[in-house]
Amino acid sequence: MKFTEMKNGLPKRENNKLNLLLKEFVRMNVAVVRVDLEQHEYASVSVARSVIGAACKRHCVPVKTKVRDGVLYLVRTDM
Repeated sequence: MKFTEMKNGLPKRENNKLNLLLKEFVRMNVAVVRVDLEQHEYASVSVARSVIGAACKRHCVPVKTKVRDGVLYLVRTDM
């Protein structure tokens, strides 16, 4: 085992896919969208809501996540 000094601290943890998707939603200029998840993209809808909600906070995007009847929605909070 060997150690390497990180002068700038930890590298940033970033999911570019989610960041790009959130920016696309904001550019659409609509208040609410339904998110159609791929079959094995997330373990469940609640996990997807949690992950995407955390990405919204991390990237300072004015979006909230909501689950209604097992379907995930993104809601703009600045409209």
